[in-house]
Amino acid sequence: MTDASRGCDGLGRSRNPQEAAIVERFMKPLRAVVSCFLLLALAGVAGCQAGADQSNSVRVQDSYAKVMPKGTMSAIFGVITNDTDADVTFESASGDVAAAIELHEMVSDGGTMIMRKKEGGFVVRAGESLTLDPGGLHIMLIGLKQDLKAGDKITVTLNLAGGGTVDVEAVARDMANAQESYDPEAQSDDEGGGGSTGALAGSRPVR
Repeated sequence: MTDASRGCDGLGRSRNPQEAAIVERFMKPLRAVVSCFLLLALAGVAGCQAGADQSNSVRVQDSYAKVMPKGTMSAIFGVITNDTDADVTFESASGDVAAAIELHEMVSDGGTMIMRKKEGGFVVRAGESLTLDPGGLHIMLIGLKQDLKAGDKITVTLNLAGGGTVDVEAVARDMANAQESYDPEAQSDDEGGGGSTGALAGSRPVR
């Protein structure tokens, strides 16, 4: 019991009932506000810790990118492994290697392969792995800021929904024999040439 509720001041001197009631009237909402702040602070610490635990238990392996010249498009592939006991979702990607970095997928539309942003991001199920490969899911690099030559190492960051990040270090490979071809000029007519997706050989991009 506090001094205020006992009808005493901070020096232990007795207050009359009217003074004690006035003090208690002001102290009660103050205690409630302090309690709310403490709860919010604890929740924030727990959320940050959860995000850190997630990012420490999720890794990207065997990452590589297609060799391409400055100003064009490329993509990063690899395997994302989730060692946690909960599903994780990567909602975006970032980095300074390209003007824009997006999470993409390839899907079939009327017999034609199209490339588009992956709605909902990349979801990696608990205890499982997700493969990013040509013709499927990939991290799209739009507007390379430098030539990407064989052996070059680049780093991008995958951002987890709810906080936390995972860095991806990819090594550039010469994929001249592969079928994918990222063409910044391959825009559909309704995009007016202003879209940010490239195209795979024999495919068309959509937003």
